[in-house]
Amino acid sequence: MKNKPKIICITGGIGAGKSTIARLFNKYFGVPVYNADEEAKNIMYQPDVKEKLTSIFGKEAYHGNSLNTKYIADIVFNDKEMLKKLEKVVHPRVEKHFKLWYKKQMSPYVILENAILFKSKMDGLCDKIIWIEAPEELRIKRVMARNNLSREKIKERIKNQPDKNLYQEKVDYLIVNDDSIEKMLNEITTLHNLFTK
Repeated sequence: MKNKPKIICITGGIGAGKSTIARLFNKYFGVPVYNADEEAKNIMYQPDVKEKLTSIFGKEAYHGNSLNTKYIADIVFNDKEMLKKLEKVVHPRVEKHFKLWYKKQMSPYVILENAILFKSKMDGLCDKIIWIEAPEELRIKRVMARNNLSREKIKERIKNQPDKNLYQEKVDYLIVNDDSIEKMLNEITTLHNLFTK
C-alpha cells in the first residue's frame, strides 16, 4: 500500500501572495494544489447551500444564479454572528470536499491553500504549515488590483486579521512573497526537497 501524501498547508493574510506560492509549487514540481477559498465559493452554488444562505442572508445573497459576494462580505465583516452562521454552513463542506479530493492524490505531498486555516480548524490536517507574508504596502496594492476595494477598506481588513505571532508555535516555515521570484523559487525548491525525502 502506498504512503499517503503529506499535507502541506499554505496560509497568511489577505494579499500576502498565498496563491502565487501555491502556483509555483504546482508549476515547477507538479504538486497538486487544493484552494479552499475557491472551493468554498463553488460550494456556495450547491442547491442546498444556496437555500441555506438565502434563508440566512435574504434573497440579495444571490443575483439570479450569481453569488453576491460583496453583499455577503459586507454583512459578515460587520457582524460576527452572521459570520459564524456562514462558516457553520460552508466550513464542514469544504473539509469534506478536501478529504475526497485528497484520497485521489498520488504525489509525495499536496498543497492545501487556506486563508482561514486555523479558524476553520483545518490546521489539524496539516503535516507542515507555511505562512506567507508580504510588506503591507504590497499587500494593499495586490488587493486593490484584484478587488474593487478602497485602500481604507483593505487596511481595515488587514488590521482585523490575526497575524503570524498568534500562530507562531503552529507555523513551521515562513516565506516572504515580495515578488522576487528567484528568491522565492530557491526557498520553494529547498522545501520541496525536504517534503519529498
